[in-house]
Amino acid sequence: MIRLAEKEDLSQIMAIVKASIAVFRTYGNPQWGKYYPLEKDFLKDIAQGHLYVSSDNCRVNGFACFNHEVPSQYAPFALEGHRPLVLHRMAVEPELRRQGIAHSLIGFGRNLAERQGCDSLLTDTCCVNQAMIALLEICGFRAAGSFFCYDLPKGFVCYELAF
Repeated sequence: MIRLAEKEDLSQIMAIVKASIAVFRTYGNPQWGKYYPLEKDFLKDIAQGHLYVSSDNCRVNGFACFNHEVPSQYAPFALEGHRPLVLHRMAVEPELRRQGIAHSLIGFGRNLAERQGCDSLLTDTCCVNQAMIALLEICGFRAAGSFFCYDLPKGFVCYELAF
């Protein structure tokens, strides 16, 4: 079940973040770490009604933030959509990956975008995050461009799903 996140979900969300960071480090992905994402980022998402969780039997097993905040790094890219919904901060409990949870969160985001009158879904990921890249491509996203930011040594790739 996918639903709006609540403050009571925060400890489970942060546990998923911590576990995800540990997995990221095993293959040199600097995308998340000590300074991002923080609890305050998720509290803001919850307060604004932008954070959704996938849950099963009261256990949060994944989350995703969807909003209309397009990062400035996307500006140079030739995007097909003109009114996008943007996917930020998505993760699934590592032990539950490859069970369709992330795919469901992206499908939920697409439906949310369409209900809001959007014509595309945008996101980005670190260039070494092969699992996320494969998921995005399976879901029909196309690479729109790459960029460096946040003083991180690895580049990021912006992806778009236009509809």
